Amino acid sequence: MNPIKIFKNVLVVSLVLLIISGSVSAQEASIKITTHPRQIEKGDVFSVIISVESSGESIGTVIAGLSYDARIMEYDTGGGNAIMISDGKGGISDFNTGGAKTVVYELSFVAKATGTGRFSVDQSEIIGGETGISLGNPSAGINISVKNPVEETIEEAPKVDPEEDPVKITIGDEDYYILRDISGVALPEGFEKSGFKYKSHKVAAAENKTKDIIIMYIMNEKMESAFYLYDQDDGAFYPYVSLQTDHSHIILPIDIEVEGFEKMDFVELDASVEVLVSTDGTRDFYIVKAVASGGDIGYYLYDLQERTLQRVNVNGNEAVFTDEVKGLSVLMEDDRVRNAFFILASVCVLLGISWAVLRRKA
Repeated sequence: MNPIKIFKNVLVVSLVLLIISGSVSAQEASIKITTHPRQIEKGDVFSVIISVESSGESIGTVIAGLSYDARIMEYDTGGGNAIMISDGKGGISDFNTGGAKTVVYELSFVAKATGTGRFSVDQSEIIGGETGISLGNPSAGINISVKNPVEETIEEAPKVDPEEDPVKITIGDEDYYILRDISGVALPEGFEKSGFKYKSHKVAAAENKTKDIIIMYIMNEKMESAFYLYDQDDGAFYPYVSLQTDHSHIILPIDIEVEGFEKMDFVELDASVEVLVSTDGTRDFYIVKAVASGGDIGYYLYDLQERTLQRVNVNGNEAVFTDEVKGLSVLMEDDRVRNAFFILASVCVLLGISWAVLRRKA
């Protein structure tokens, strides 16, 4: 045989083999495995997604073995007729992939225990759908970690006891709230804590049994709180104002008109109440309605400078001073009046002595 002809035949066969080898290597298949979700907790149902891909021609057949850790995960469903799997092992036998370059199989598992287990695809044979040539024997695996569920701490909304809610009321045009708990509030002198039913609500109150007065601790919209006097006859609330003179008097809103006086708000100890103030320019005298220490309600003239009270009777629109002893006491507190009184008394004494001496000589 001609050596040159033999060499040519060998060269042609070699070139064909090289072309076929290059074509096969260029069409190599691969397998990729992912899970969803990525974070898996005990009791979760999760997916294992197997993607078979070809870099060249379409895929005709997929044959592969499957294995997984049956202690960690339990097969649930998925994969169709091409998948046979149970008790930690199984396989893929898919002879009709549809002629695609990527074939995906999604398997559903239940995470039945904590720990880490491996899912693997091996012993595969991927065959091209056009040439029938093997596209490779890829394998892949993934470690699947199952954790204990994270216990969510759900904070329960504080239970609100209807018996502890402030009671909403209206004073004038403003909203106020009667506080039900006054355990940490200092009570005015002469008052004792007592239960009280305001309309249909049980509230905390303070009572002065001597004066037959009920006060409640009330808060405004600015979260400012103070005691208010409750008038059980007309159901009204008034700021609690107390005057400390020689005796304690609780001031009530004025309800009369007197000539020479006009109404104004009197502020004492951060509380205000309506009184009558003199219009003579000094504005140092008030007529107030007050409850005396014995419980009697009356009208008084209050000297703002001396902080003294004088009982008055109201006749029409005139105020008549009836407490003469008290009036004298008020006068005697004036230094000029007191000095004049002592001088007059001294003169009277001297005149008396002189008269006695003259009478003895006669």
